[in-house]
Amino acid sequence: MTRVAWLVIAIAAPLTAQTTTIDEASRTTQTIHVSGIAPPACLVRPAGGQRGINATFESTGSSGTVTISNLVDPISAKVLPSRITLTLPITCNSAHIVRLRSAGGALRREGAAVVPGAVFTDTLPYEYGLRWAGGGTLAPTASGQAVTVQASGAASGLAEVTLDVPGGGRPLVAGRYGDTIIVELGAAD
Repeated sequence: MTRVAWLVIAIAAPLTAQTTTIDEASRTTQTIHVSGIAPPACLVRPAGGQRGINATFESTGSSGTVTISNLVDPISAKVLPSRITLTLPITCNSAHIVRLRSAGGALRREGAAVVPGAVFTDTLPYEYGLRWAGGGTLAPTASGQAVTVQASGAASGLAEVTLDVPGGGRPLVAGRYGDTIIVELGAAD
């Protein structure tokens, strides 16, 4: 954040019982101007509160991990719905942009890909969203589109990041699935 520097000018004079008057004709003045610049600055702190259905969040400082408790139905291998909303404490002292994007465009299985046209799939698109400073929306990860909120002025508070995995669809191939969500925050140009 911006640091503020203070200039203190102290004038010391011996205290005496005498009173001295200043002759109006000989009085001069000097003006001292004090100025400073507060550059644009933005800060995002680690994610905090969470509300989840079939999902939990564990913070590791500047990042964290969302774990879906039961990704698929154990009998049909079809996706079970899950949703989580995280809060990110944000402070920006100027107009700024918050952007949320998916690195992989979907939850993808680690390892070899499934042959196209097979009954099973190893890619699970989901939706992600951002709410901040009166703006935001949900967007499908498969669109490759980032969710962006442009704030026209300074703001401080809690941004909400939502991840929503719909249930159903084609059954998933067994394995570990993952994606990386990136939250970008910066002063507007």
